[in-house]
Amino acid sequence: MTGDDFKRELVQYMEKAHGRRYHHNFFGCLTALLVEDGPTTQERIMELTRYSRASVSLALQKIQLTLPVRTLKIMGDRKHYYTYEKDPEQFLVDILSRRTDIPDINPEMIRTIQKKAEKKVLKHVSYRRLLQYLEELQLYLKIMHSVRKSNLITFKKVLQSGSFAGLNIPEVTALNSNEVIGFLRRLKGSEDLSGTEDRSTEGKPPLHYIELKREYFRGIKTGLNPLYAQSAADLLIVVHDVIIEKTTTQKALQESTQLPQSTISDMLSVAVEEGFIVVEKVSGSRTKMYRPAVSLAELILNYYDRGFAYASTTRSKIEDLLHRMQDRTPEDTESAGFSEILNVLERAYLITEEFTMRAKAEFIRELMNELDGKT
Repeated sequence: MTGDDFKRELVQYMEKAHGRRYHHNFFGCLTALLVEDGPTTQERIMELTRYSRASVSLALQKIQLTLPVRTLKIMGDRKHYYTYEKDPEQFLVDILSRRTDIPDINPEMIRTIQKKAEKKVLKHVSYRRLLQYLEELQLYLKIMHSVRKSNLITFKKVLQSGSFAGLNIPEVTALNSNEVIGFLRRLKGSEDLSGTEDRSTEGKPPLHYIELKREYFRGIKTGLNPLYAQSAADLLIVVHDVIIEKTTTQKALQESTQLPQSTISDMLSVAVEEGFIVVEKVSGSRTKMYRPAVSLAELILNYYDRGFAYASTTRSKIEDLLHRMQDRTPEDTESAGFSEILNVLERAYLITEEFTMRAKAEFIRELMNELDGKT
């Protein structure tokens, strides 16, 4: 294999690893920029990604909206050059920074929906379910955003130094494991996931309630972080509606979310595959019922678990590429430069693994303190 073959393998891997939540071809083109030493032409990005000119052009536009990628013109050269203005590993900091700047769900929008639901809470039991969900979500997102914000500068320092020494980030082992397990069990127990409560006397949810959820879901879509593809919002909306309702059907989901039926089917398949939702068939009927497989707290904690798994598997892939490249002899100058970039990225992902689990530990600690203070 040539050096370019190894680069293409990494490009394809990174696009596949991020494909569901980020814009199509976003990470493929970004990785092509990261593995090249210096300004890179659109034609070169096309070579490494094997995307069409139109696909590369669109992906570069998306990247430049969110990350420090500049377009350069070289005197006497009609080609456009693109360059990521920082060291390769710094893209992890830039993405964390963008996610910190724009919360996953706008807290002001949550409060607006919450106030409207409070006025109707005595009208129908469905409003009480929605309020409980919004109150819990608001707390979890507040803590998550606080952890991200406080640790952003720390993450930069750790990437530069390679050490967590002297930094105020709890180790996972600093939390009593039995205490944490017990706390999470109590937290999960407080959320009834069974959906087995008797709703026969509830009647059909009021139209105002359906319209309020639609307003909430529209807010999620319009407030989506520009890093993410629209499918990320669609998945979030479907999963959260199932969590709100505890048990629901595809028809009810379509009524609440106003997403196309095909989109809902696709998102339900992804949610079931990722373990967020379980599906059950109704005896003697073709109707399928969808229930949450995780509590809202577990869904939030899953963010850290997925982050750790992503960093771990990506680091393993980079190590594999490095080992295979070392077996090649002789190594040319370009391949040596690529190996150096891989070594930098491997170290960055190793730090990200540790940092993600420490952030999860901090989130749990803050949540325990917050809830203990309310009791």
